[in-house]
Amino acid sequence: MKFAKCSKMAKLTAGFALASILFLAVNMNVLETSFLLKEHRALTKLLENGDCDISVIAEIESAEEGAVKTLLASYPGSGKRFTWNAISGLTNHITADDHNLSGHLDQNPLVIKTSWPHQEGVWSWGDSMDQVILLVRNPRWAIASYHTMKYELNFATDWESTMRRMSNVYKERPAIQVWNEWRNEHFGAEMRNYVDYIDFWLSGGEKNGTIDAECETNHIECRPKTVLDFDSFYQTHPTTEFFKLGEILDQTSNVEVIAGEARVCVMDKIFDAKELHQGGRVGTTAPSIRFTSRQLEYMLLKLTELRDKYQQNTDLVVQEAVVILNNYIIQVAAEAHWEETVGNIGLGWWPY
Repeated sequence: MKFAKCSKMAKLTAGFALASILFLAVNMNVLETSFLLKEHRALTKLLENGDCDISVIAEIESAEEGAVKTLLASYPGSGKRFTWNAISGLTNHITADDHNLSGHLDQNPLVIKTSWPHQEGVWSWGDSMDQVILLVRNPRWAIASYHTMKYELNFATDWESTMRRMSNVYKERPAIQVWNEWRNEHFGAEMRNYVDYIDFWLSGGEKNGTIDAECETNHIECRPKTVLDFDSFYQTHPTTEFFKLGEILDQTSNVEVIAGEARVCVMDKIFDAKELHQGGRVGTTAPSIRFTSRQLEYMLLKLTELRDKYQQNTDLVVQEAVVILNNYIIQVAAEAHWEETVGNIGLGWWPY
């Protein structure tokens, strides 16, 4: 009987010890996360003369318990690399990608970047994402940037070939002749892919008149929380798009964002650190990448059709997109006029 009491007491003692260890372990994780966030704030806020340090963009791999997780979606070539660096700098969380090239997709990331439902993207996160930020860029630049990436990967169409060429990414630019040939062969299809991409997300995941199965069966809200214009976001100093991004992150449940006074400094540093988002590309400069006047007219037509489809929609986020599309229309119309009247000598024509 005495032995039984001792045994029972030993089990109780062991149980209390185990519970204490688990309690300490949980609290150590919480403290570690808190410490990392505080350390990150110190790195980005507490330097002399209002300066900040982004030598470590982000340290945290996994989202906190209960955090609302964000999908950064954009047509290829629309500036995801710069934008996910910005989000990482603001949240101290490492961003994953849909193809898991970063190796962080299986670590419960706070943010995943994707080009899905474009053919270059893949729905690889199951039911783990909660909300969408849609990143858009003028197709006049996005399609050309997409081609540059394709060129660096030697136009690979399979995983093995792509991985062999990954070391070339953000290192090269195609010759004008290479661009012209690809443009004339693929422009029409890619312009339609571009419009379909934005239309898909603005409609809340609708494709061919029905909601896509991934949006239907998973709990993610496929209508974006905001639309960011990369052309306005990627500027020397913070713009409206920067503050829109900060506001969305501030409103996202259980996501800590660095102190407000540090954010402008962090964004300036990320913009200046071209190796983070531009790499070391050499060769043809962006202004040399041109479209024919007929291609620009077709681009103008498709942008106008997309804008008109949503012009009367009263949703505030959709109206953000309409304003952005209006700006693109003005820019493309001006360039189309220039190519038609001045610049289109020797460029040839494009038969829709």
